[in-house]
Amino acid sequence: MNELFYFDDNWKNIGVKLSGGADSSILYYAVCNYFKDRTDVNIYPMTLDTEFKPWYSEGAKKIIDKVTQLTGKSPAKHIIKYFDKHKDRDTVNFYTEEQVEMSRNTIKQYSLDVVYSGLTSNPSKKDISDAVIKKYGDEKITSTALGYIKGADPKREIGSEVYENVSKYNDKFSNIRPFIHADKKLVYDVYKYFGMLEELYPLTYSCETRHQEHRFKITEQHDWEHCGYCFFCCERIYAFGKLS
Repeated sequence: MNELFYFDDNWKNIGVKLSGGADSSILYYAVCNYFKDRTDVNIYPMTLDTEFKPWYSEGAKKIIDKVTQLTGKSPAKHIIKYFDKHKDRDTVNFYTEEQVEMSRNTIKQYSLDVVYSGLTSNPSKKDISDAVIKKYGDEKITSTALGYIKGADPKREIGSEVYENVSKYNDKFSNIRPFIHADKKLVYDVYKYFGMLEELYPLTYSCETRHQEHRFKITEQHDWEHCGYCFFCCERIYAFGKLS
């Protein structure tokens, strides 16, 4: 499994983009687990909150606390930035640009050797439709879910290979996206490999609709409520067979 992540024992400073979603959370766990006995390795989780998605840092903090408990590896620093120009799905380009800027600044400030991203490819419409209909028996829910994919990044379609697994900018720095040429079922396999389906996955959060419909809430048990029908929820059902 380690070859999936391209780990290098010479690294000293590692950045991980962490939203608190399923993909970035198991990626953060894998990095911390590999370097858990290396006191000379510093790990910097990076989280970008926006007006459209203001809950990311809270979700990321939950994951950091849990991974620290599981591995004993604490972050050197949790980098959190707030950006107000990403207000809706039509301004997602601002979010992407600010992610790059946040990474660039963190690389420079902390002399990062590498930055990890949990990006995956989009599942096919047929695969996600079949999974959701099997789960709910309701084609209306599937139709709602597929409506969300219209705004998905076309560069993340299976087979597009626009993004590389490893992008080397020079001899000292790399961007690594270990899941980019697979969909969320690979992420499920990684959770299963590490035995984190019950320990970590239930703490992750992918839904966007709850917050944007003003029904987003945290229960007394501090679990995040998923709507169950947006694309991001249905993607979890497709890969994991459950929301949490």
